Amino acid sequence: MGQGYELPLPAQGVKHIALVGGGYGVAPLLFLAQEAQVRGLQASVIIGARTAASLLLVEDFAALGLSPLVTTEDGSVGQRGRVTDALRLLLAGSVERPQAVFTCGPVGMLQAVAEMAGQENLPIQLGWEATCAVGLVSVAVAKWGRVG
Repeated sequence: MGQGYELPLPAQGVKHIALVGGGYGVAPLLFLAQEAQVRGLQASVIIGARTAASLLLVEDFAALGLSPLVTTEDGSVGQRGRVTDALRLLLAGSVERPQAVFTCGPVGMLQAVAEMAGQENLPIQLGWEATCAVGLVSVAVAKWGRVG
């Protein structure tokens, strides 16, 4: 469902992207990471969850040769905090700053990541995790205003 993400090509001037996922929103980013590698893009991966038990796909990203930066809200694994804390560090201290952000997760996280990307003048593509009833799909609507 939905449109999915549209990855840039290195020929378009983008060489490094950030993939930021929270909760179940990490899942589509794994496929995006695989496609980024095929296209010759460097990917920095940030994965967040409330607890260690809620983390998804860390080993799968590692199997691609990526070292995800892991955050948990309770500090049980990785950096204590939220994915936005890790993204802030990545954007502030990175020698090779990401030139675009791709994110998927709960709406509150997406809003915070989109705001950060807007402040940094970075293009962003969002996908969100949501509980949906099956059947009357045409009534499931989300309205977003301008970001940044």
